Amino acid sequence: MLIENDSSFSGFHGGLSKSIFTESIYPRVFQHLYLFFPLLTMAIISKEKVAGTIRLLHSSPLKMRDVLLGKYLSLLVFALILVIIVGVFVVYGTFSISNVDWGYLVPSLLAMFLMSACYIAIGMYFSSLTVYPVISALATFLTLFILGNISSLWQQYDFFREFTFFLSIAGRAEKMILGLITSYDLVYYLSICILFLLLTWLRMQRSIESKPWSVTLLRHLVVIIPILFAGYLSMKPSIRYYIDVTTNKDNTIKAKSQQIISDLPKEKPLKATLYVNLFSRYYDRASPANRNEYVWGFWEKYVRFRPDIKFDYVYYYDVKDGDSTLFKNYKGKSLEEIALLQLEGRGNKSDFDRFISPDSIRKLGDYQDEYAMPFMTLESTGKSAIIRTFPDDTYWPDEMHVSSALRRLQQEHAPKLLFTTGNLERNIYKLGEREYYKHTIDRLFRLSLINFAYDVDSINLDTQEIPEGIKILAVADPKTELSSSKIAKIKKFADKGGNVALFGEPDKQMILNPLLDSLYTGVTLLPGRLIEVTYDEMPDHVIPLNIPSELVAIVPEPFPSIVEAIQKKTKIDSAGLYRKVVGATAMNYDQDNSEYAIRTLSQTQANRNTFLKRGIVVLDSLPPLFEPDRGDIKQPNFDVWLTLSKKVDDKTQRVSIHGDADVGSTLRVNPIWDLLPMYSWMTDNLFPVFITKDKRNDIFLNLTATTAGIQKIVMLYILPGLLLLFSIVFLIRRNRQ
Repeated sequence: MLIENDSSFSGFHGGLSKSIFTESIYPRVFQHLYLFFPLLTMAIISKEKVAGTIRLLHSSPLKMRDVLLGKYLSLLVFALILVIIVGVFVVYGTFSISNVDWGYLVPSLLAMFLMSACYIAIGMYFSSLTVYPVISALATFLTLFILGNISSLWQQYDFFREFTFFLSIAGRAEKMILGLITSYDLVYYLSICILFLLLTWLRMQRSIESKPWSVTLLRHLVVIIPILFAGYLSMKPSIRYYIDVTTNKDNTIKAKSQQIISDLPKEKPLKATLYVNLFSRYYDRASPANRNEYVWGFWEKYVRFRPDIKFDYVYYYDVKDGDSTLFKNYKGKSLEEIALLQLEGRGNKSDFDRFISPDSIRKLGDYQDEYAMPFMTLESTGKSAIIRTFPDDTYWPDEMHVSSALRRLQQEHAPKLLFTTGNLERNIYKLGEREYYKHTIDRLFRLSLINFAYDVDSINLDTQEIPEGIKILAVADPKTELSSSKIAKIKKFADKGGNVALFGEPDKQMILNPLLDSLYTGVTLLPGRLIEVTYDEMPDHVIPLNIPSELVAIVPEPFPSIVEAIQKKTKIDSAGLYRKVVGATAMNYDQDNSEYAIRTLSQTQANRNTFLKRGIVVLDSLPPLFEPDRGDIKQPNFDVWLTLSKKVDDKTQRVSIHGDADVGSTLRVNPIWDLLPMYSWMTDNLFPVFITKDKRNDIFLNLTATTAGIQKIVMLYILPGLLLLFSIVFLIRRNRQ
């Protein structure tokens, strides 16, 4: 209906194969398996004992293993029939979804069959223990409940954590439902089936032979220990194998990240150390009890390509110098006493020995700025990098953060960025809405530069020299005149090939223009303020367009959909490319008087009736009028963001000039569309390591309203009716025989 009634409809979000099957049909099916098979198997052997037919089986020429396998295989056939019934929906899905992703459909059927096989084996064992079917069913339910929740028991103890995680059945099917088949999951299902079948066979053998208890115990140990050991061994990183059958390899890190990991020297170990402060936010997510979430939930996709990653853990308790919050809440208590009280409140007082003291953690490094959240250090080739957790629902860092940190380990120097101070510029250490703290050094903001392996600091060029190794020098909205010595230092830095980022604002153009002239850019910030009169917004809220072809020319990685559209010469969706600026100045350039190649990355559009207003602009009154006799300028396009580049010796020197310094402010920052591409361009597109999602093709239904109605009738009435009719005929014919 959406396709028929909305011509602008561009497809369903996220892919229909996953949303219909993985997130809807399959979870409900697996919930019913848990209830169904214990009831199905509760009398499979016990009824033979109650009816006395077990004696006939013992006296028959059949061996006990033949009887056992016969019953098991018959139930597997029944499970296969259930899988086929669910497979009918898969068949319908392939015809109903355009470009269906088989990786989300077929592996789930395999998971359903394997889980059914496990449930049957467990149910048969308990059916062999008692003559009461109800007790058998309850024992099976209880065992499945224990296997599903055992991974949450005793997780603060290292031995129990690994052992219970291996035994847990929870999460095994989820990987297959998501299209990832792993060797250790297959081994687990196979081990559980074999284990309980052998235990059932031992139990049935006991009914026909008399052996001492020691022999019985030895037999059980010979069965249990090797099978559990084989299953445990299969989880070792070096012998794990993975098959990601989804079309876009959604369960696998991108090829770029794989290449970065493979480029790390194999002879140099990669060490990941998790630092957890007892007093930090979200401590519980990184506590010893949740280590499996850290190792298996977060790191597994990287361990898959680097099995020799060594994990270390540092648990500590400390507060930043000058932070007295805890001492006010726990009056008269020392830091050690407060730590003991908090652990006692969590029921983990015995864990105190894991935690090192404030003196010990400070000997390991100056991490006071990291105390607020758990963080990790990566170490290899004598270098280190920090990746952080974040106070949001995702919590763990993204692939972009990890890959950027890994790439930093490979570089001779980390990307270093300095912001000038001394002229009332935007400040990277202040939290105000106009300042630059958030997008530069805010450790709790996912898109800040510091979380993408940048080193960011400030410098006062009136008193300091620009040190060697600086990749980018930024001048952000100075409010007082730049001294000649400061301009000379910036020019010297640029002449040596250093990259410069300039951020301007209306009414301060005369401050940056001398610097632009000294760099021979050919660019001039025009006096005045850009005005765009609309019904909804303030007049200085201007919405220029980030030009797609120019944007991907300097850094294509974050914008694969734009690159594809340009290559195919198709229409580009402008959503996200229009970037609101508040209080912007325009600029023009003379290519003949510039040493640089100049690109316009963002400019106003002719259809938005934008003009450049000279003089004083009153924003909280009537909308400003266009007055050409007072110097106001109206033209189809005003440039808002320019990039310049030229060759300096053996490298490319780059300059970025933006007409709105608020683009990086705490209030209006949205780094993904402008700041991160700009900084990436200035670091030779090495940082950050952009990771983008592949375009999904299964976003349309091949259905009309009529077809959907027919399918509903077939699935709800005709197929169940045929199944019921077949069952009736089958039972009648069986009773007659």
